[in-house]
Amino acid sequence: MRQKGFTLIEVVASLAILAIVLSYLLYIYEASADRALANHEKRLASLLCQNKLEEILVGQVTQEEGTFPNHPGFRWKVQKSRRTLYPKVVVEEVTVSVFYPASSKPYTLTVWRSLKP
Repeated sequence: MRQKGFTLIEVVASLAILAIVLSYLLYIYEASADRALANHEKRLASLLCQNKLEEILVGQVTQEEGTFPNHPGFRWKVQKSRRTLYPKVVVEEVTVSVFYPASSKPYTLTVWRSLKP
């Protein structure tokens, strides 16, 4: 009479398949967590960049670069240049870049504003 149950080979094979599937699921989970963190940091960089640009345009900030005290790893830099387009039209290009840990490229916003000649 044959006994019911699994052989040792069947158990080992099923454990191997289970280990492969679980390691793949863990890899997918880790990759999605990394992407979520990178997206969060990019969104935060865009908000910080917009806020810093507004502060510069209203004259609250005069430095050319700095950090965000409440956000370690984030820093900002401003570049300004003036151009005369026509004899009485002077414009200033204001570019704010926010560097953040998740990317080697900064998040950048640029605004043109007219100045009195």
